[in-house]
Order: sequence, then structure tokens, then C-alpha cells
Amino acid sequence: AVVIPKDSLPTNQNYVIVPWKVTEDLVPDGVYELRTISTCFAQQIIGTSSISKGIIDRVAPQVLGTPSPVDAILGPDDEIFVEFEEGVDCAQLDPLYDVILTNTVNGNQVDKNYSCNGNKITIIPNIQNHFIENQTLRASLYNLEDQYGNKRSTPVEWELYVNRNP
Repeated sequence: AVVIPKDSLPTNQNYVIVPWKVTEDLVPDGVYELRTISTCFAQQIIGTSSISKGIIDRVAPQVLGTPSPVDAILGPDDEIFVEFEEGVDCAQLDPLYDVILTNTVNGNQVDKNYSCNGNKITIIPNIQNHFIENQTLRASLYNLEDQYGNKRSTPVEWELYVNRNP
């Protein structure tokens, strides 16, 4: 409990901001419901706020399973995608610098489009298949964060061999 003496209350506002220490050892990640209870005038007047719900999340997006194609061979019916354990902040991804598709044989970037929907990012090569057939590509995702601003410290990268011709 925090005690705020009457003479330290601000006179130009009808609220007080009280810092709350939410370190991991004291308050683990999870869903919480909070409310305040105040007493004034020697506990003659008691005020209770409405309940506010919220989430504490300190963990950056983690890869769920294995990026696709899971066998690392991009066949005619396969997609290049990765799923995460939580939603990704798609709006902060820069298509030029954060979503990269590289030909590992010559080191050149491969033109691509991508889609980001919630917890899934899909990369679509925007090039005729014969330019990448029988080549190894590396998909790289940088600066990934969740909706709470938790940013990954390392990129997500995986390689795949293109074999779309039967």
C-alpha cells in the first residue's frame, strides 16, 4: 500500500500517479485486473475505482515450430512462411530492410512480396521461377516486435532449396 499525505497531494489536478514496480521477479507476465482503493479523513470516506484489465508481456515473438517449407525444399505447392507464438506488429516492418530473401549462391537479394497477418509472415518470390530453380534461398526477418514493443534481439533466418519443376 502507498500512503500519500494530504499536504503532498497536488491542488491543480484530481488524481495522483503512483509508480508501480512490475519487475519480473515481483509480477510475472500474465493477464491482470487492477483497481485502487483510497481512504480519506481517517478512513471515513472510502473510494474504489472500477476494475481495469491489462496484460504484462515482456517476451519478444518466438518462432512457433519450424519455418516453412519444413523440409527446406520449396516444391510447387509449398509456401515460404514462419509462424510465431504471438502476433507480430506488422505495421513496423520495413519491406526493404526487415523482410529479405537472398540467393545464397550469388549473394543477390531476390525480389519478393510478403504478407504479415497476426502471427504469420509469408514471403512470395516476385521473380520467374527459372531464375531461382535449383538455387538455395535464405529468408531473413529483422526488427520483429510484438504489439507491446518487445523486440527480438536476433533475426529469424532459414534456408530452402527451390525445386518446383517436377
